[in-house]
Amino acid sequence: MSAQPNPMEQKQTAPTLHFTEEMKGAVTSISAEQDGVDYVRSYETGKRQDTSLMFHVTIHVADPHRLRTDSATPATLDGWIQSPLFGERCPIHDASFQLFVPVSAYHHEMRYRIVFADSSERLHTLIGYKTIRPGSVLRIWADTTTLYTRVYSGALRDWPSDSEEARFAGILHIGLFDFMKQMTTLKTTPRSFAAIKDFFYVFARMLMRTYVFPHKG
Repeated sequence: MSAQPNPMEQKQTAPTLHFTEEMKGAVTSISAEQDGVDYVRSYETGKRQDTSLMFHVTIHVADPHRLRTDSATPATLDGWIQSPLFGERCPIHDASFQLFVPVSAYHHEMRYRIVFADSSERLHTLIGYKTIRPGSVLRIWADTTTLYTRVYSGALRDWPSDSEEARFAGILHIGLFDFMKQMTTLKTTPRSFAAIKDFFYVFARMLMRTYVFPHKG
């Protein structure tokens, strides 16, 4: 008879938090000769050209407690992207999400890197960020629901450098109804209220430090 494992020696699995997010907007092609990316102009042009883009993803945050000490800890995500530029429900092959990446002392970005295959099985990478920086508390909704978006040819495994040229740019948003629906998808495996509390603690702490009590640590 084999020996039963000692419960004290078994490593407890940290919970993983999952939630589904859907963002919609428009992008347009951009020229390498352009001096910087004008996201708003690209978004407006994309709307006129009817070159919409959306993604539907499920984000998986392993061990949310780690976010308390490193809010840039990468999470994984899966799902699909849809656009007349690339095809219907283009599958995601490799992707990451970082909750709060420090850019400067009081400026952070919520970052998305999504490698997907178009209808011809060519790989592209969507790079998106939401900007979190000091300002009016009235900006919180817009800042946390506006994704400045670029699309590159090929599969980028890291955040792109300034020398890498994007093919498309624009903006994606999440609407109020979609945000409310997103909240209903929040769950953990195994079930853990503490993991949900950790995630919302980190999120709320950053918003308070950035918009309500900036420059006070």
